[in-house]
Amino acid sequence: MSILAFVTAVAAMLCFSLAMARHHRDLFGRSPSRHRQWLFRLLGVLSTALCLLLNLRNGGSEISVVTALGQLMAAGILVGLLLARVSAAGSRHSRG
Repeated sequence: MSILAFVTAVAAMLCFSLAMARHHRDLFGRSPSRHRQWLFRLLGVLSTALCLLLNLRNGGSEISVVTALGQLMAAGILVGLLLARVSAAGSRHSRG
């Protein structure tokens, strides 16, 4: 497994989650503008494509697609857990 491909998968999932108003609000305290949402979605798509290309460079076409999808799934779980932790920590601090 390429570490660089996994890092791009994590970046893609982070960009896709920051394009959502709830997650953006949890981290930055405000919802993203339409332009910022579009930018995060575009960066997410480009990072996903880069993850796939990096995996294709390292192996055959069949296994590379499966590896890329597995990395994207693992990255989604990692980002989801991190966002849940940040959200819980933020709500704990806001209660006082």
